[in-house]
Amino acid sequence: MFRNDRSSTIITDSPRITNYIKELSGRADMDFLFAHPQLRKEQAKLAQAIFKTIQDKGQLVAHAPTGLGKTAASLGPALTIAQQQKLTIFYLTSRHTQHRIVLETVNNINTLHGTAFCATSVIGKKWMCLQEGAEQMNAGDFFAFCRTLRKDNKCLFYTKARGKGNVVADIALTQLRSSPATAERIIEESKKHELCPYEVGLMYAEQADVIIADYFYLFYPHIRDRFLDKIKKRLEESILIIDEGHNLPHRLRDILSKKMTSIMIKGARTEAEKYELEDIKEPLEELERLLTSLSPAPGKERLLTKEQLHKTITTIKPYDEFVAELVFCGELVLSQQKQSRIAWIASFLEEWTAHDKGFARIISRDNTQTTITLRCLDPALLSKDATQQAYASILMSGTLTPPEMYRDVLGFTKANTQEFRSPFEQHKRLPIIIPKTTTKFTKRSETEFKRIAAVCASTANTIPGNVIIFFPSYHLRDKIYEHFIEWYDHTIFMEQPGLTQEKKNELLERFSTHKERGACLLAVSTGSFGEGVDLPGVLKGVLIVGLPLNKPDLETQELIKYYDQQLGKGWDYGYTQPAMNKTFQNAGRCIRTENDYGVLAFIDERYAWEQYRKCFPKSWDVHLSHDHLADIEDFFLTHQRRCQKMKKQ
Repeated sequence: MFRNDRSSTIITDSPRITNYIKELSGRADMDFLFAHPQLRKEQAKLAQAIFKTIQDKGQLVAHAPTGLGKTAASLGPALTIAQQQKLTIFYLTSRHTQHRIVLETVNNINTLHGTAFCATSVIGKKWMCLQEGAEQMNAGDFFAFCRTLRKDNKCLFYTKARGKGNVVADIALTQLRSSPATAERIIEESKKHELCPYEVGLMYAEQADVIIADYFYLFYPHIRDRFLDKIKKRLEESILIIDEGHNLPHRLRDILSKKMTSIMIKGARTEAEKYELEDIKEPLEELERLLTSLSPAPGKERLLTKEQLHKTITTIKPYDEFVAELVFCGELVLSQQKQSRIAWIASFLEEWTAHDKGFARIISRDNTQTTITLRCLDPALLSKDATQQAYASILMSGTLTPPEMYRDVLGFTKANTQEFRSPFEQHKRLPIIIPKTTTKFTKRSETEFKRIAAVCASTANTIPGNVIIFFPSYHLRDKIYEHFIEWYDHTIFMEQPGLTQEKKNELLERFSTHKERGACLLAVSTGSFGEGVDLPGVLKGVLIVGLPLNKPDLETQELIKYYDQQLGKGWDYGYTQPAMNKTFQNAGRCIRTENDYGVLAFIDERYAWEQYRKCFPKSWDVHLSHDHLADIEDFFLTHQRRCQKMKKQ
């Protein structure tokens, strides 16, 4: 079946999907599995690009907008080639909700084509751990705690799971094969048999064709090597599909970044006294004193070199000797309790001397403590090695704009870049710039906040339905809210910092009940609702106030400087484009399905400036609005007429 509208062409039934792919590509060998009995034209183009990339053992960076069906378009081609070449697919994502979608997609392929592909979900070890209190531990302490329990044979779950000739583990694995192996099912089955869920999950992964996991399993070398060894897989025989790829640079920087504070050192001293660790008590006191002597004035920060801290510590005792003592004492503490500040400081000092290029070393001080930060600037330090070793790599997201930036920043040196069009019709969204106000720091005032509130209120009042307004910070949101509340005609919801998933879902449910009469949610660009929120049929508008630019602190300055030196694009890659991509994520909350329609309003004069305006996706056709209320009224009136016309046909 074909629809006349080119953007919505749908091809049904499996043989015709194959023929359509061949027709698009001009190649007779474009024959692969697909998860559904229908395929959209733009989705077919994405599937074709992925198929060709994997066939050529290459890399692809793909901007693939919401609704395109990235999961199905990637897994079908990947499984086809994986089956032929005896490869494993690693589907890497930062979103736990995506795990279930991938498992369902593999299940659909099996049902539709009579195949028997095996897929499993692997989440962080501490989230699967059955030891009491494990979830409350930080990652470093948990791994040390887990290692100590295993080494001393004190974890019965692990011992039982990895025991020789383990019939109980075999029973659990057999039961897991009956339906998609979600992490929840693995934990449930393991709990029943008193087995370590993580180890059972790894056993199941040995036979899996598709393994869904977080980024750090394949990109953090210390974890990757052990992980692949345990599941008997090789990177060279693996296809990497990296979803939500816009999150990857920040996540990889976080993985390699560490902090040490004066409060941590105080905690380490307390541990040393508690467990009578005499060899490190005085050195820790001296370290705390020296840290204070290095620190700037309160509220200030400055760069610190690797050599400066190394030299400072050698006045206490030789650096490597001090670190070795801390490692040993940290393990002693972790054999008695679940967290150790000594172990954390040891880990920080090990990392401090392990890296050279691609890091910023910063010392700062506030009213309560001094902090030394080792901040990773270059995510390619982790991503480049893994993607070059892999059989093929696909990086995709709805906001990989421009894809060339992600190729450069992540070190995808041999990657092709491609931008795909949104499957949703252009007339269903009104992307406009309203240049009447600004949140620019030098222009902030009560008068400006009042003007912003007036623009937001009049715009939200004109939109017939629910609206989310995103602000650069909670502080700005609250200042503007003081005036907004006077002029907005409907119910107002407020995002609070640090919402739990339960509270977040509860707020969204209440907000959704207002979709007919209209309500407004005031949120923050980088908060709980900025991305990963699906509200199909609920929103009629998203307003983005100001630009969520990073603070121009030392870290940001060093990032700009680094990308200037490495790629000649410091300002774009280190400052402007990351902020714009946050706004695109915010805007993406509005239209989630082909039935959604709404307004995307960018409220700040800077969006009209060339350095920001050029960042918008080409397919959006954003225009500068000189009468935004009239434009919005006309948009909804036109949509209403179009719907009435379709009903008559």
